[in-house]
Amino acid sequence: MIFQVEGFYTSSRLVSRPHGHKSVVLSVNQPDLVDMILDNPQDADMEELCSRVDELEADYSATVEGRDALFGDYVVERTFNSKNLGKTSDAAGGKWVRKNSLTSMLGKLDGLYQNVVKDDNPNGTCTTLAINQVLLSLLCRLICFTIVLRGECDFLSAVEREEIASSRSTPGGLSANAVRAKFGSPMIWISLLGYRSPLALVLRLGPRSSVILDASYCDDRLRVGKGASGVRFILRKVTRVSEAGLWMKVVNSKLVVGKKGIVGSLLAAGTTMLTFGGGRWKKVVGGIAVTAALALVKSTGGIEEGEQGEV
Repeated sequence: MIFQVEGFYTSSRLVSRPHGHKSVVLSVNQPDLVDMILDNPQDADMEELCSRVDELEADYSATVEGRDALFGDYVVERTFNSKNLGKTSDAAGGKWVRKNSLTSMLGKLDGLYQNVVKDDNPNGTCTTLAINQVLLSLLCRLICFTIVLRGECDFLSAVEREEIASSRSTPGGLSANAVRAKFGSPMIWISLLGYRSPLALVLRLGPRSSVILDASYCDDRLRVGKGASGVRFILRKVTRVSEAGLWMKVVNSKLVVGKKGIVGSLLAAGTTMLTFGGGRWKKVVGGIAVTAALALVKSTGGIEEGEQGEV
């Protein structure tokens, strides 16, 4: 249908949602759609938001030449599962932001970012990096956690995209923007009195991981991320200096303590207090240290095990 309003033309189409979801009539004017998606996405109706994203993707074609639009800092505004809109999707931050997790109950989420950057190599080539960053704070930022996943990305070939999308039943398939991100172990920057405080310790916990990430739409304001299992991410581009770049301080830190060092130190301190501690409080602290050490042995650094494509 074509409508004319004082010389301004736009068009509308009926977008049908699968699995019995209602149909919504939306404008295909691209800037308006982007505005609607970015206008308070946290409180938007899920079906309406999903329909807007579907229509935006329908008029977007990912190309090799257009990949430069992917690069930049992006804050995660909302996640949802396009296969099941009723399912809560918080995998963008892993276990750190999972509903009813200890960190989400005790801490405040100050930022969740999915950045794509270019890393210049000495030989003149560039490596594409995916940077996932979670910012959590306790006690009005008295204690702050900056959790960083950094991984090199390889763009998938057409054959790889088809095989992966088929095996995982990816809604709409994977576009030319799809990559395999090979993340190193999570790095956790624990600082006192703010995220930029020099009073900090960097821990490296958890396994390496490999995930599939796609951008089913991207422009200078919005990126729609998609995991191979169908989870979608509404990402707003960050255009000013912000905490989105804190990851650089974390990955460049020289004071990094690995899991073995942390566990060994806690066990040594805990057993010493339990064995030679004279007071009750020393035994309590010793018991806490030993318990923490045993918990760290099984720690994944916040990575959701088995969730490929949504870390």
